[in-house]
Amino acid sequence: MRKYRMTGQYIYHNGVRLSRIVATKNFGTITEGTLGGFIQSTENLSQEGFCWVADEAKVFGDARVIEDANVANKAAVSGCATIAGIAVVCGDATVTDNAFIGDDACVTDESLIAGSASITGQACVACQRNANGTPNVTDHARVYGEATVEDRAVVKDRAFVCDEVTVRGSARIEEDAAATGCVIVEGRARISGNAFLAQHAQVRHRAIVTNRAFVAGHAVISGKARITGNARIAGQSVVHNETLSGSDGRGNRILLADVLEEVAAI
Repeated sequence: MRKYRMTGQYIYHNGVRLSRIVATKNFGTITEGTLGGFIQSTENLSQEGFCWVADEAKVFGDARVIEDANVANKAAVSGCATIAGIAVVCGDATVTDNAFIGDDACVTDESLIAGSASITGQACVACQRNANGTPNVTDHARVYGEATVEDRAVVKDRAFVCDEVTVRGSARIEEDAAATGCVIVEGRARISGNAFLAQHAQVRHRAIVTNRAFVAGHAVISGKARITGNARIAGQSVVHNETLSGSDGRGNRILLADVLEEVAAI
């Protein structure tokens, strides 16, 4: 027996006719007769599992909600996006293009996920909409583990953010940069160009870490600091408003053996 059907109540969204759904049997926490959100066709919401589209949420195009995932509140899922596992997309969030939200991940608030971005594990993206429409996570970027992306932060290109990393404020992690461990990137900091952040490193304010630079340990990079050119910053180092490059030797501060082992393991 199918778990839901499309009702005669419909709306138009972006020129697409969407129909409200209603549960036709009890499943999960949903009881028979419960009104759900809006879908374009039954291809948008699987009849299997406990997945559901609730409230005023909308799923259309070739987007799919499968397994035990939920889309709720005023969230919108479109394009060829997939919401799977026990993932939740809620608030005013938008997931589009070929984005994948899976496992126990959550996308909420005004977050915009696009491109072929992947949000998995127990990651949470809870962002405000950028004024210029820039997606918060896009391209082939990956956010996973227990990582959190907040405020107006952006993770894009082929960057990945994992473990317990927090990216917030208007910070950006882009190109082939990566952050792991318990790293914090905030303010208007920018991480790019194959840069790698690990352990408990913090990058704040308008600091830039780029061009294969490596920051780890409990290092703090702040102000208008610029770390570049294969620089290695670790231990308890504090770099504020300085420019350090590995090419001039000043960037090689306290490079710990265990840090190298951690990077090799990744």
